[in-house]
Amino acid sequence: MNNISIIIVTFNPGSQIRRLVNNLLKIKIVDRNIEIIIVDNASNDNSLGQIDKTKKVQIVRNDINLGFSKAVNLGIKFALKKNAGTIILVNQDVDFTNDFISPLLFNNNDIVSPVIKFKRNNQWVYDYGGLINFRIGRIHHRELDYPATISKGRIDYVGGCCMLIKSKVIENIGLFDERFFMYFEDADYCVRARKSGYNIDVESKSIVVHNFQEGKYREIKKYRYLIASNIIFINKYLGYKIPLGYLYIVVLSMKIIINLILK
Repeated sequence: MNNISIIIVTFNPGSQIRRLVNNLLKIKIVDRNIEIIIVDNASNDNSLGQIDKTKKVQIVRNDINLGFSKAVNLGIKFALKKNAGTIILVNQDVDFTNDFISPLLFNNNDIVSPVIKFKRNNQWVYDYGGLINFRIGRIHHRELDYPATISKGRIDYVGGCCMLIKSKVIENIGLFDERFFMYFEDADYCVRARKSGYNIDVESKSIVVHNFQEGKYREIKKYRYLIASNIIFINKYLGYKIPLGYLYIVVLSMKIIINLILK
């Protein structure tokens, strides 16, 4: 059970996937075996052909784009069959310069994320997990414009961009909810884990960079999935407050439309 399985869900990742895999293979953890499981959602850019063949990298190819939750569940099932004690989810567009895994392993909590560093309007932003407003079903990130030495305050969930999950959590609460094609699957999983008594944390000694890119067309698709998943989340958790959640969705949708028009 000392095995570590790193699961990467890919969809037309381009050349960055080779760099990511090679950098992950350079990380060495004492007394731990690291295996990389790539679950590809029907990419057509031949990017996976660039990956050097090795026993430490397994590729699962889907005939269609199953979405994040279904794809990551395939990877988790594969990892558990190989007795992985630790599962680490890593997005295809994540980058890092140092060993980000060891600090996550030394953290005693059950679900742990590194600090997620990304650029917004040419400024670096540091993401320290997220909060959930259960009155309206809104989630938002705890963001700072500087790297804090200690992650303070409440953390309701951490992002699936890069997330360590101990296998005992999965064995107890199950896999990701496959109704979430994209977005909110991480918040949902953390809610379920917390309800089962597991602890969630952001490890400030571990930092990765999220190099996501958004054009206008990609943004439209993103918002479509975001709204759909938000509605699923509201229906799942808000109970008698569901009407408030729907009102929030209307306001959010109007805000998104206005922002897209003004771009």
